[in-house]
Amino acid sequence: MGIRIIMTAAAIVLASSQLCLGSTEILSHAIIDDSEEAVAARVISITQRLRSAVPASLALPLDETLEILGEMASCNGLGRWLLMHQGLNGFWTAEAILRAGGEGASEIAKWMANEAPGFRATRERFQIFRKILQEHLDAEDITFVSVPCGTMEDLLRLDPKDKEAVRFIGIDLDPQAFEWVKKASAENHGTAFFQKVFCQADAFELPTQVENADVVVSNGLNIYINDDAKVVELYKAFAASLKLGGTLITSHLSPPALAEPYDMAALKKQLAIVRDICEMRWQIFRPEELVRTQLEEAGFEVQQVIWDTQKMFPTYVCQRVR
Repeated sequence: MGIRIIMTAAAIVLASSQLCLGSTEILSHAIIDDSEEAVAARVISITQRLRSAVPASLALPLDETLEILGEMASCNGLGRWLLMHQGLNGFWTAEAILRAGGEGASEIAKWMANEAPGFRATRERFQIFRKILQEHLDAEDITFVSVPCGTMEDLLRLDPKDKEAVRFIGIDLDPQAFEWVKKASAENHGTAFFQKVFCQADAFELPTQVENADVVVSNGLNIYINDDAKVVELYKAFAASLKLGGTLITSHLSPPALAEPYDMAALKKQLAIVRDICEMRWQIFRPEELVRTQLEEAGFEVQQVIWDTQKMFPTYVCQRVR
């Protein structure tokens, strides 16, 4: 059937699933002490840094910034995760863009999920991906790969159209992702009869896990990688896992100067959270010209660039040409 999924012996059943160990450091979701003592210590450290900052360098007045810090520290969900981890893992990304911050979300988590321009752009980007993926699902026999997959709901929320020869493969280095995928799979009954495979693996080693895939979809990894050469290496790994003529769907953060946010006040509050309080690690922006060059170097031809309405998270539809 063209696709070859490279398996090892340590299997865990999802429909059919696999555990394959990766080696690269997990970005934004490593094991961190989230105890009350650790949170308190981080709040003290951030407070001291903010108080010593030049007031004009902050997005909001100091008292407002400290109030937001207190709200983030006091909630047990999205806000605290961002505070302690300086980024999002697959679970909290899904909770923010698909479930408005998660069950029992605090007010600050609800605000981030529903009002922060970056999260709104991410939600729109998710829907753009979904539309493109759904169009590819028209094929009778097709293999989709999501990397890093998180909860794999980019695939699991597709309308299966009764096509039983469809395969969904999720690749993620986070060892918790298997449980997220299993839960999301159970909740999306329409895809119950599809073959679903999960591999705990390094995205850079994707060709050792999958060959001759039809579609690779990837979001949320390149925005953590500062080294442009390393990004090209990542795209080459995607290309090597695709069949010739296969499709890559990906995105990146565009430079802030290009953004057209709906709400400038919300943008300032987001900046206070992302930059001033959390010092987020996913603030790596790239212009379209550079991204096109990187993709072409990796063996892709960019067929389409679709911008979200705030011009923050463009979607690239690419074909492997070599």
